[in-house]
Amino acid sequence: MKRAWKILGLVVLAEFFYFVISLLKPSREINKSKSVSTLRVIGNVDDFLAGTVTPDRINKLYIIREKDGGFLALSIFCPHLGCSVLWDDARQQFDCPCHSSAFDIHGIVLSSPAPRPLGPAG
Repeated sequence: MKRAWKILGLVVLAEFFYFVISLLKPSREINKSKSVSTLRVIGNVDDFLAGTVTPDRINKLYIIREKDGGFLALSIFCPHLGCSVLWDDARQQFDCPCHSSAFDIHGIVLSSPAPRPLGPAG
């Protein structure tokens, strides 16, 4: 009976470690099957002022209108665990409320634990 309890204890311990490690691993890409080159009509060009960041919660992306007039669309999801990032206009950066990752206006990681930049909207 003691041997059975030891084996059961080892199984429970192994499951616990597997659970903890799975929480620490970065999430898989959300909807990998979607094509990055998908075009969507979001609005008129004049609707987006130069130098602004506009959230589009329906399409789950941010529209960045560059000061030079160019556009950039970034995913709303943090690449760490998939939480929705928020734009902080005062600090001019995206912040993840779950684990404090931060990204610049182009999606580049400013502070970890995010393993990679914000992905392109797709």
